[in-house]
Amino acid sequence: MTTLSGHVAPAFFLLGAQKSATTNFAMRLSEIGENLAWATPTATDPAYYWKEPHIFNQENYRGLSREEWLAYYPPCREHDSAEQLVGVDATPGYLPNEQAPQRIIGWYGHSLADRLQFMVLLRNPLSRLHSSFHHQKGDPNSPG
Repeated sequence: MTTLSGHVAPAFFLLGAQKSATTNFAMRLSEIGENLAWATPTATDPAYYWKEPHIFNQENYRGLSREEWLAYYPPCREHDSAEQLVGVDATPGYLPNEQAPQRIIGWYGHSLADRLQFMVLLRNPLSRLHSSFHHQKGDPNSPG
């Protein structure tokens, strides 16, 4: 379990190209992953923040302090040492953002950042472009 300031912090990052099935993968992972800690959006946040809180691809961290960001994740419970929660952040937008790695290191520090795990989902660029085109048009028969 990766912890920062008394909260479970993401230790697993799911990155991907646009339209590369990161949402589908995250939903399936959330269904089977008992010990995964996803972000809990506030009432004013978009619903997709459970999966992709967009902290490290925003220049000002969405205006949040480190402690405000960590409040999206559950607090650590020292009495529950058997429960090893893994924090998850599945923001695909970190992949193309050149500043995201440095922002992650800045908030985690080098020693914790070295223990983070990243999974990257990619897709054939032409299939991705075709899918994105139909998605933007709002085509209900889009190939996904």
